[in-house]
Amino acid sequence: MKLFFYLRSLAVGKGGTERVATELAGEMASRGHTVFFAYPTDGEAPAYAMSESVGTIPLPKGAGMITTASEMAKQLSPDTLVCFYANPFIYEAVLLQSLTNLPLILQECSNPYRVVADNWIQTYEPKE
Repeated sequence: MKLFFYLRSLAVGKGGTERVATELAGEMASRGHTVFFAYPTDGEAPAYAMSESVGTIPLPKGAGMITTASEMAKQLSPDTLVCFYANPFIYEAVLLQSLTNLPLILQECSNPYRVVADNWIQTYEPKE
């Protein structure tokens, strides 16, 4: 299977999502899958060491970033997209899927309260 991973924060810092994503990409590659990992960067390397068997695709940050990712995905012809973290940037995963028409796997490992109370705090305000 050919997998195209995308994580906006891969080169930002050492969080749990970045660690899980890096480990999952490496594990899938070690099981014989072809894995590519796209991430936005201004030159920073991924926060965690990536397995040498995972192809990395640094994307220039800014306008056109998701279009560039979709063009790369179309060239590589993966079986599926694997995107991480349900926060306000989830639109990037949905846009990437709509531009490539590939199946989308969206991984979230936070507890539901954190997703609503922290990740969506700017976009979700309960009504009284």
